[in-house]
Amino acid sequence: MLRPFTPSFALASLLVGLTATAQAAPAGRSLVLTGKAGEPPLIYVAPGVVTMIRLDARIVPESVQLEGRARFAVVEEGEQSVTVSPTVALGPGERLALRVTYREGSPASVVFLLTGQPGTVDGLVNVSRPQQTFEACRVELSGLAPIWWLSRTLCGCPPGASASPLPKREGTNLSDNRVAQNRYGAATERGGPRCWQSE
Repeated sequence: MLRPFTPSFALASLLVGLTATAQAAPAGRSLVLTGKAGEPPLIYVAPGVVTMIRLDARIVPESVQLEGRARFAVVEEGEQSVTVSPTVALGPGERLALRVTYREGSPASVVFLLTGQPGTVDGLVNVSRPQQTFEACRVELSGLAPIWWLSRTLCGCPPGASASPLPKREGTNLSDNRVAQNRYGAATERGGPRCWQSE
């Protein structure tokens, strides 16, 4: 004898369907930025297909610039992604620039070229920036050395003290915009650099 339709059968059918859908979803294409000058990476788009560009770091959504924006039915900027879908097909030789600016890190921005190619479309593109090498970090920090030296010189900090706009330490009187001497004898003004001894 057949039983009437049961909720457990419905749940099992739903789970099987979801599993099949999840397995069929493509993982997408991975793209590692080189940080070197050259041809920007190509992303293949097509009408009726939503292409998501997922970045490995937060971006500035309002800074996204898309050439020919009016030709796209979908342009959505997220915290770490940009989603696009053109209204009409782009020709194989046609390329539209998409510029994305990161909130921090290097490179500060990236340009992609959106193009069309029959039979090829990107549904998901995972973009990552290269990890900074020790040498790249050293070069970036060496650019800060003149600023550090200048702040120490202007402050008149003795060896062992650091220039900083940190809160006042004992021995300073910076009220009424008067010049005061701190405990190291360096002249300071309200709002200006101060010396402080690391403890």
